[in-house]
Amino acid sequence: MPTQEEVYDVLRTCYDPEIPVNIVDLGLVYDVQVSEQKVDVRMTLTTQGCGMGGVYCFRGGGKNP
Repeated sequence: MPTQEEVYDVLRTCYDPEIPVNIVDLGLVYDVQVSEQKVDVRMTLTTQGCGMGGVYCFRGGGKNP
């Protein structure tokens, strides 16, 4: 399993499409929990109707530290 910091490093590669800042530095990621079976990321989107939620999930889930 990756470490919490490795997960944050991967999340820092996911950028908001309207702002050239990654989702961690934007403050959208609140918490990362790593267990033996899974990684849980608690985050929010920039707006309530943001259509990027699925993209963020795909990008984060598709990268392995």
